Amino acid sequence: MKKAQKAKMTTGTAVITTLECRLDNLVYRMGLANSIRQARQMVSHGNIHVNGRKVDIPSFIVSVGDEISLREKYRSNVLFKANFEAAALNEYPYLTKDQANYSAVLTRLPEREEVPIEIRCTSSRILLKVFTIRLIIGAIIRSLYVPNMSNHIRYFYEK
Repeated sequence: MKKAQKAKMTTGTAVITTLECRLDNLVYRMGLANSIRQARQMVSHGNIHVNGRKVDIPSFIVSVGDEISLREKYRSNVLFKANFEAAALNEYPYLTKDQANYSAVLTRLPEREEVPIEIRCTSSRILLKVFTIRLIIGAIIRSLYVPNMSNHIRYFYEK
């Protein structure tokens, strides 16, 4: 969160970009796993390599240019093979897949519009908008009654 707040882009976009670059998420986007939980398990069991080295930390942040690949031992696994081939149609502009080597390269950071996540407006944001609208309406009403308000104030102070 601290890195997202210091980033040049908006904090929300930076958080989404960082979460999208997690190793377990990219394994899921590559199509090696059916779910994010399966991808997390694959990473934690050491089935995934980043730049040829075993990484078993699901929260590992993948940098631009890093190659993510399935260990050679597991490339003949029917489940992983079927998942990867079934996800051949799922293309993301920031990932370049190599079908023959069961690998992908993060070519660039994902843009907010490319991330397939729907974010709902929170209730606090809605309340803030309603509060702002009420303030604006109140200011307009007060501006219409300014002459009358000064008479009331004078009357109050004269007593």
